[in-house]
Amino acid sequence: MAEPRFQGFERLGQGTYGQVFTAKDKKTNKDVVVKRIPKKRHEDNKRISNEIKANTMLKGRSRSFCGFHGYIDNTRETSLVFDVIRGIDLFTLMERRSFEPMEEKVVCKIVKKVASALHSCHRMGIAHRDVKLENIMMDLDKNRIFLVDFGLCTFFQTVDGKESQSVDYCGSAEYMSPEITKQTPLRSTLVDAWALGVTTFALLFGRFPYALHEMMQNFHHCTSIPLPDNTDEIQVSHSTREKLSRLLTIDPEKRATTEGPPPSARAVGTNQPEKRQHLILAELERRLKDVQLIINTEGLSDDGLMSVHSRELIDFLKIAYEEGMRVNDDDWWTPEGGLVPYTFALGLSDADKKALLPTLPVYLRCGIFAKDMSTPILLETWHRATTSAKNSVMAAEMLMRDPSLIYYAINSSPGHHATRDHYGGYCFFNNAALAACKLRELGAKRVGLLDLDYHAGDGAQQIFWRRGDVVTASIHGELDYPIFWGLPHQRGEGEGEGTNYNLPLPTGATFDQHYSPALTSVTEWLKRLDITHLVVAFGSDTLEGDPDPSNLRGMKLQPDDFIQMGRQLREEMRGIPIMITNEGGYLLSKVPEAVVNFIGALCNQIE
Repeated sequence: MAEPRFQGFERLGQGTYGQVFTAKDKKTNKDVVVKRIPKKRHEDNKRISNEIKANTMLKGRSRSFCGFHGYIDNTRETSLVFDVIRGIDLFTLMERRSFEPMEEKVVCKIVKKVASALHSCHRMGIAHRDVKLENIMMDLDKNRIFLVDFGLCTFFQTVDGKESQSVDYCGSAEYMSPEITKQTPLRSTLVDAWALGVTTFALLFGRFPYALHEMMQNFHHCTSIPLPDNTDEIQVSHSTREKLSRLLTIDPEKRATTEGPPPSARAVGTNQPEKRQHLILAELERRLKDVQLIINTEGLSDDGLMSVHSRELIDFLKIAYEEGMRVNDDDWWTPEGGLVPYTFALGLSDADKKALLPTLPVYLRCGIFAKDMSTPILLETWHRATTSAKNSVMAAEMLMRDPSLIYYAINSSPGHHATRDHYGGYCFFNNAALAACKLRELGAKRVGLLDLDYHAGDGAQQIFWRRGDVVTASIHGELDYPIFWGLPHQRGEGEGEGTNYNLPLPTGATFDQHYSPALTSVTEWLKRLDITHLVVAFGSDTLEGDPDPSNLRGMKLQPDDFIQMGRQLREEMRGIPIMITNEGGYLLSKVPEAVVNFIGALCNQIE
């Protein structure tokens, strides 16, 4: 019989479905919390499975989720293992205060963190369904708020951008939404929003918004739960009242959600790299028979990354998220749990930055390495970025072995904005530049790097600015990110003078009138510079309606235009071995079609 992993159990409390203990993990010698859930009924297994799945999916997604260390299962019970939160739940805290209302600014801070955690859940297709004071923990050591106990959670699907309805009713009575009491179809995310409203009400006013016997009457005779008037003892601002009323709106279609506006809607609202990768892969497999796809699960080594990037950037990105999670500094985190700079090291010399780096907490270093506030470092960032880099280097190696085929690195993480020392524009390592350097290392005489993303390929421009062995060209939208690079007069310096060609196109550019002539101009320029191999950094965000370009800019290419683009590039660069790295593209309803049209035409499989 295996020796028990935990020892020194001390009971913390009793929940609806199980008991909670503190214990010592003999494997790590650390204190943990163990939630032991007996298997009494068939439905217990489903609930336990959901709780494990949710905690696994949410691990590291937000600083307001308790660290989850897995589970131990036997025939009688399942034990879930979590970090210890050295604090108190909000219900117990309110009881100790005799339900004296909390100060408004404290309540707003708590609710903001819970709303952020719920937003992270909902983005993952998870609804908590038991938001209440008892399930919100305050860590007194770290001054952090945690949303806990996913025992009643559920998973939902989104159809045409809207959450599917359910008739699965559950939750704690005082927090139940009108849909639950009326037994009508509901959307679980809006049930969470209502419960957050009830929680907010209780913290602000020291009581629940209604007694149980008042529920049905209130829900039938008002549009939202009425809020108490201000008194000498309780003062709540108009702004907070308005937000609370929207959460406690009876009609779920008019109710506020938990999605408060993030610091950068562009960063979290349009950038879904793994979903894009999966959609493209499915479309490629459906429509094309013989394409050389490169997709792997291993990351490129540090030595491989250093062919382009600095040791300092690599070392930072490797540990930034983990180290940042140890620190309670909300200014440097997005609501979705991504590390972003709060300020930048502008004006410091390279020598000053180098001297400063070892003295800074790791998370603050993003102010040195980041180019913008739109590129959060997430739990999965290192894995995505290094595997995408490896894809691209592998494509280069395969191209050198058999130049008769075209190779496509179907990356989840784009790279064309990353420079030697900086990340930004959703990019951490420059995949196309890494591929170009690998081609040179393996004997390619002169490599062309052609950027066909909507945004300028500023990363490659800066990396190869003073080199003549890799020539860079970019066709992109004018006066959009990165704005200050990708300009026509930027041609390179030293050995790289005249080896960078930028061709910005006007707002509303179409393929026939603007893009096709620009592509011909660039390919003729590349041939004049006698390139022997070509790396194409390809993005489909030139599509009309792509949400990522500035609302004042954008191009108007259609999916069928990408067939013409691929065919034109094939004909104009005939005889030049080509590989492709996947960059941007955010209109996911059309991106797969556009990508496959381009790849298929380039490979002469679509006409």
